[in-house]
Amino acid sequence: MVHLVNPAGILAALAYKTGYPQVKIITEIHGLTRYEMTQARPWSRLAFQGLEWLSLKFADHVVAMSYSQKHLIVQEFGLDLAQKISVIWGPVDVQSIRCENLARGDKFTVGYLGNGSFWQGIGLILYAVEKLTDYPHIHFLLGGIQPDLYRIHLPQPLPDNLTVIPVIPRGQESAFLSQCHVLVSSRIGGQVSESQYPYKLSYYLAAGRPIIASAVSDQPLIIERAKCGLIFDPNQPETLVQKILELFYMDEQQRQEMGRNGRRFAETYLDLEQLGTQLLAIYQGLSADCTGTNQSQDHNQE
Repeated sequence: MVHLVNPAGILAALAYKTGYPQVKIITEIHGLTRYEMTQARPWSRLAFQGLEWLSLKFADHVVAMSYSQKHLIVQEFGLDLAQKISVIWGPVDVQSIRCENLARGDKFTVGYLGNGSFWQGIGLILYAVEKLTDYPHIHFLLGGIQPDLYRIHLPQPLPDNLTVIPVIPRGQESAFLSQCHVLVSSRIGGQVSESQYPYKLSYYLAAGRPIIASAVSDQPLIIERAKCGLIFDPNQPETLVQKILELFYMDEQQRQEMGRNGRRFAETYLDLEQLGTQLLAIYQGLSADCTGTNQSQDHNQE
């Protein structure tokens, strides 16, 4: 087996396969070049698109990160790919993320952990910050946000209900998430978001906190299946405000139950041990396949 985690490896994989024809190639797609590299030089973008096409064309099996991504791959590269694509949501080391209860009396903290790329929808959170300034018990905590990374700059000085930590050191994610009562994944709609998996969602689920997520990519599917949060419309920013207030006024036990549901979902479907089981099933399926046709496996189906 040759497992590619980046399309750039396809040339080396094909060269190796010329000497060992029995080798099977598995291509893992994290995002589609056409939508992610819009700011790159034309020649660079074209080169990566070519490598991406080769990595899909010659793959014996493809691992997609979301069902929306699978749909785009089939739409862009051909219906024949559908039968050899498995969906595996972003794995996370669940045991490394603590799931702690917040002390009573703390401010109701709405958290975000990620980066400031335009598709993350930071502007939606800033809209909620502005609209909820009259709620002194609601505070926003944003981690990983650096103003030069996205188009909508943070207001200066920062409003009293907002704290921004530009860099969260690797390994400190759990400590950050444990400070929050609710976690927000505010990705905007569009083909960039639909061609990816919102990786922060896996961390949020493992953290055992209620989640407010936009109706983008596989987020509604996961939130509904896990029964761990609420969905808002990214085209209507006021719906994010409404969902924050809904959780703010919700009974604490209900919020905790949502958080526990999310944690259980992460333990069951997203832990690294589960990833190993899923990949092993793919490898064994390819090894046993004598006909040259592989059946699609959606490994995150319940």
